[in-house]
Amino acid sequence: MKYCDPEIMRTAADHDLLEHARDIVDGNLDEIGVTCVADYMRISPDWSALFSTWRLESQVCNGGFHQFFWNTKGEANDLVLRDLIHIGADIQVAIFKRALAICIEFDVLGQRRKGPNTWQRFTRGYKTIPWNDLDNEYFKAIPRLEPIMATHLRKNAEKYTEPQPPA
Repeated sequence: MKYCDPEIMRTAADHDLLEHARDIVDGNLDEIGVTCVADYMRISPDWSALFSTWRLESQVCNGGFHQFFWNTKGEANDLVLRDLIHIGADIQVAIFKRALAICIEFDVLGQRRKGPNTWQRFTRGYKTIPWNDLDNEYFKAIPRLEPIMATHLRKNAEKYTEPQPPA
């Protein structure tokens, strides 16, 4: 298993640090046997948070919470919530919990399972579900998720730069 470069941990800008750490995680996935979202629940939240927070951020910033829930089919919900709590992303935890409640209230996952994954079925959710306010709140949240994750990495550098005993 590979680990993060201590020099990059100390000196890189947040974005560059996270890219480096995600590259390390991606390179280790085959070695540790992670092939699906459920497998991430078996590994340390320190490492899975690199995946789950990036997945949340990339999906929500591209198409909002509707896109996140629709594309992940709800499979990442528990993982994302666990990892957001683990890294101390309190604002994002609160927003994510409210988004999850909307997802449940409007049965987004049930709608996703009821038929083919078409553009028309996907975009219907933007017309019938009140995502805009929550998406905007997420986009404007300070601190953003990237600096929170980078701070977590730096504060816990030993977990990312050297082998850890088995859990």
